[in-house]
Amino acid sequence: MELLFKEETFSQDFRELLGFVDADINFQSVKSDLISATREMIGFIGQATYDRWLVLFKKQDLDSSEMDQLHLLRYPIAMNTYRLVAPSKDLQHTSQGRLMRTDDQQARPFQWMIDANNEANERKYYRSVDQLLDYLFLDDDFKTTSNYKDIRKFFVCSTADFEEYFPIHSRLLLIKLGPGLRQAEQRYIKPVLGADKFDAFKAVHLAGTSVSNENQLLFDLVKEFCVYWSLHWAMPRLTINLLPEGILQKFTSDRNNTKASKTPEGLQIQYAGQKFKEDAMAIIANIESQITKLLAPSADLHIEEEEDGFRLFNDDDKFAST
Repeated sequence: MELLFKEETFSQDFRELLGFVDADINFQSVKSDLISATREMIGFIGQATYDRWLVLFKKQDLDSSEMDQLHLLRYPIAMNTYRLVAPSKDLQHTSQGRLMRTDDQQARPFQWMIDANNEANERKYYRSVDQLLDYLFLDDDFKTTSNYKDIRKFFVCSTADFEEYFPIHSRLLLIKLGPGLRQAEQRYIKPVLGADKFDAFKAVHLAGTSVSNENQLLFDLVKEFCVYWSLHWAMPRLTINLLPEGILQKFTSDRNNTKASKTPEGLQIQYAGQKFKEDAMAIIANIESQITKLLAPSADLHIEEEEDGFRLFNDDDKFAST
C-alpha cells in the first residue's frame, strides 16, 4: 500500500513529527507497524479521504496551509507507529531469547516510568486523531463519505449532542461508542417507541430538521438514554485512556511518596458501568411514561350524548345497566 512516508527520508521525518525521538529509526524495522497504523487510520477516515492526502503528499512545493493539513494525518500515524514499536524496542530479540538492553552511559527506566510514558503516548495519539476528525467534520468532501454517514445515522451523532448530557470532548470516542449507540437504539428505543415513531424520529434526524414541540421532550429523552447506555456499554470494553478523565479516578498509593498511582480496575469499572446503566434505565422508564401519555385518549374527546337536556345511557357506562 502507498504510505505518507518516503523510505529515504523516513528517519528524519519521523523525528521531526514526534519531536521526542532521538535515535534514527530505520524504515524497514518499523514498516509493518507503519502499515498497521495506516490501515487503522483508514478505518476511521475512509480510503477516499486517505487518497486525497496521498495526492497532497506527492505534490511539490506545498504552502504552509497544505503542510499543516498533511501534518494532521501524518502525525497520528507516526504516533501510533511508535506506540506499536516501542515495547519491542525495549528488549533485544536474540537467538538466546529476549535480553534486556544495557548501556554504561544510560540507566534503565523503572517499570512505572515506562507505563506512564506508554499512557502519555496513547493519549497523544487519541488527541491527534480528534484534531484530525475535527478538521474533517468541517470538510464538505468528507461529509459525502460512508464513514461520515455511519456516524450521522445515530440519534447522538456529534460531540455537541453527547455533551448535552455528559462531557467527552472526543470525536474519536464518539466513533468508538458506535456499537453501544446502536445497541441502545435497536434493543431499547425502537421497541419502546414502536417501529412507526422510531422511523419517524430517524427520518427527521437524518433530514436535519426539528421534531414537533409535542415530541421534543421525548426526542431529548431518547438521546439522553443513548448517551448513558453507550457509556455503560463502553466501561468493560474500551481502554480507560480513551474514556474522559474523571469517569474513573486513579488512586494514589499511601506506601509511596512519589505519586505512585494505578488505573482503576475490576470492581471500580463494574461499579461505574452499573451507575450508567441505572441512569439509562431510569430514562427509559421516563420514555415509556411519555409514550403512555401520548397514546392516552384525551378527556376532551369524550362528548356526552344528550337529548332534550337529558344524558342518554351508554353501554360503556359503569354506573347503570339494564
